[in-house]
Amino acid sequence: MFRRTSRVLSLAAVSVISAQSFTSAQSVTYTGPTDGLWSVAANWSGGVVPNSAAFSVTVNSNKNVIFNLPTATTLGSLDALSGSVGYGAGAGSLNVTGRALGFVNVGSGSFLSSGTSLGVADGLALSVTSGTATLAAPTYTADPFSGTFTIFSAQAAGGIVNASSLSSLRYGSNGGENSLTISATNGGTVNLSGLLAITRARNADTLTFNTSGGGTINLNALQSINLDTNGTREDGRGVFFNVTGSTYSLPALTVARNMNLTFGAGGGTFNAPLLSDARMSTFRLGAGTVLNTGQLSNIDSARFALTGGATFNKVSDTDYLVDDLEGSYTIFSADGAG
Repeated sequence: MFRRTSRVLSLAAVSVISAQSFTSAQSVTYTGPTDGLWSVAANWSGGVVPNSAAFSVTVNSNKNVIFNLPTATTLGSLDALSGSVGYGAGAGSLNVTGRALGFVNVGSGSFLSSGTSLGVADGLALSVTSGTATLAAPTYTADPFSGTFTIFSAQAAGGIVNASSLSSLRYGSNGGENSLTISATNGGTVNLSGLLAITRARNADTLTFNTSGGGTINLNALQSINLDTNGTREDGRGVFFNVTGSTYSLPALTVARNMNLTFGAGGGTFNAPLLSDARMSTFRLGAGTVLNTGQLSNIDSARFALTGGATFNKVSDTDYLVDDLEGSYTIFSADGAG
């Protein structure tokens, strides 16, 4: 009796697995016009609207599809790297449980990449106005991107890109010279409060943090920006903070290699009270700027350019090496009274 029951259960399990395998294989591609509607069956290969976790969705050929299903929708996976997904008025939430890749403009809607496996959100670019986009992945790499892209953007009050689950972010492993941006403007928020480390695989790429108009990028846990990949500094490359008129708080940051701080005419504040290693970094300070660091014990190949009466006196390094600089550089400059 026990064996018979076991056999029935096993057959049932096989049936369930087979059904799951069948449904999970429902790959559909958007074939409609650019800016066509998600809800139109004729816009999809197979003539079926993807509306459940049984679907793997591809949007390519530089097309944009407008997600407009009014109810909460779950997908198995999404690949929009060579296309994009936008949100229409009244759209419900969209949840991708597996691989999520490419460009999603959430607008005032709600998007969730709920997968927690390594690599599940690599190459996902999220933009919101007053909506919410959330990642559950523990790590993020920008490997799939080639060119100039904004990977996380919150553009209005109430808009949140919540990537607090991330502990590490890596960029710069694709070919060419790529430029990536994380941006919070006009009261928007990009939450990277769990991020511990930023690394780079290639020297040729840049990552820029940009805030304005009361936007906030939360980097409270960030400990290390370590871009010392091959011992050579390339000018104009690295991690950039546009501090003009903004305030950045990085209370846990201790290492910042190949970081570039730019303070424009609008002043700004950069607080990193534990920072001690600034090798290969560049600091451009002007009038009205505040740079708060710990005592810098390593400034090898770093550069300081002060104007408008700005001062900086947090250096304890006793020797200075320029081994990592190639070309012609001004390493220390002070211009203007004060």
